[in-house]
Amino acid sequence: MITALTTSYNYFNLFIKNGFYIPIVSYIVYKNTEDLFLSSIIGLKLFPANYFYWFYNSFDYFPEPYKRYNQVKQFVRFTDTGHMLSFIYYFYPRIFPVAFNIHFIITLGYWYGIIMVNMKDTSQIIHPEYIVWFNNLWAYAIHILPILLFLREIYIQDVCYQYFSTNDLYYSFLWAYTWIFLIYIPWRYYTKDPIYSILSDDEPFVNKCKIFIIMNGLILVANYCGYYLIHTIC
Repeated sequence: MITALTTSYNYFNLFIKNGFYIPIVSYIVYKNTEDLFLSSIIGLKLFPANYFYWFYNSFDYFPEPYKRYNQVKQFVRFTDTGHMLSFIYYFYPRIFPVAFNIHFIITLGYWYGIIMVNMKDTSQIIHPEYIVWFNNLWAYAIHILPILLFLREIYIQDVCYQYFSTNDLYYSFLWAYTWIFLIYIPWRYYTKDPIYSILSDDEPFVNKCKIFIIMNGLILVANYCGYYLIHTIC
């Protein structure tokens, strides 16, 4: 009896700590709101929140007795600013083009890094309770679903011809560079964490420059693609 209870507890522990419950939460939100966008972005943000809540002790960004501050990393990565933009867009639709542009470069930048330069996220861990395949599945979803959600939003916009102007392009660059100077650089300075392996000290400087140029170019491409799409679809 005790063995069975222990086994059940262990499975429940894995279920919670790895976020298997999150799709259920998203489904419940959807059934109550019939809002695919809202239920999806809640689920996509819940995963990193859940991950760093349970596994913060596996990181050394902050020493004892401040290890709980490791949970802050769920707001530090560039992808995490995409989650923020998704929620801002939900309450302030006018920011749609900036949110689209940022998710565009998050998606293409991530997959370019994974496929072309074997980029690794420094947030990955080795832990007996960490289920790698499920967490990888969520990582892929986080870097695919948001841009698909925003592409879907283009079909239901009422006044979309105003979008993807020069101002929208400017604010997209402003968002990206704000992340670099106000979030990434301070985090890197205090924790020594490069966030992405391509930005580590061991990586050749020329490769970092290449990524920097590509990411800036993707913002331009994103704004052009958004402009083309709304004038084709709307």
